[in-house]
Amino acid sequence: MKQQEISTTRSYGTTPKQLEIVEAIRRLTSAGDGLPPTVRELSMEVGTNIGDVQQKLERLKRDGVVIWRSGRARTLRVVGG
Repeated sequence: MKQQEISTTRSYGTTPKQLEIVEAIRRLTSAGDGLPPTVRELSMEVGTNIGDVQQKLERLKRDGVVIWRSGRARTLRVVGG
């Protein structure tokens, strides 16, 4: 994640784990076929349970950091990148 992006997300009060999730979404999306990760894949990547990832994604969504349709596979997008 670029320094400006880190500063922007921190201004929303984003936690280190939430930043890790944002970075993992970018990394996993750019790898392989270019599709965003599922919540399960994301939870394995960041080493936490699915419920915790879902909770953090909801917060990131409310803060405008990600676009995500809960309950739909592969709908994660980081806003602006």
